[in-house]
Amino acid sequence: MMRSLTFAAVIATAACRSANPPGPEEAYQGFIDALRRNEVNRAFAYLSKDTRALATKRAAALRAATRGAVEENPAEILLQSGIRPELESAKMVESDGGRALLFVTISTGQHRVALVKEDGTWKVDFTPAFAEFPIRE
Repeated sequence: MMRSLTFAAVIATAACRSANPPGPEEAYQGFIDALRRNEVNRAFAYLSKDTRALATKRAAALRAATRGAVEENPAEILLQSGIRPELESAKMVESDGGRALLFVTISTGQHRVALVKEDGTWKVDFTPAFAEFPIRE
């Protein structure tokens, strides 16, 4: 009987966890975990639609500038650096339900990281960083 109750409690706990989608901190942790494992395509999926679109545009521009010498894979171009960051802490600075700002400490330093909620899932948003370095046409 006790074994059945324990099993039921485990199932109920798992069901509750799956009902609550990951928050911004957990989404960023997933992104960092994918980078640490060099799973660039999985890490790329943690990025916002706008960030992925800008990365794709930059990959195409890089391929054109190198006359095809560089493969047009935005996930690899943007994320495959060889750096394996470790997340030390992530603290919510502000959130309005659709946007969040985290102050994170990783092995490479401290950073402010924006996240946006897309289709109910938090995504890392690097579009402000892209704006600082426009593509020269």
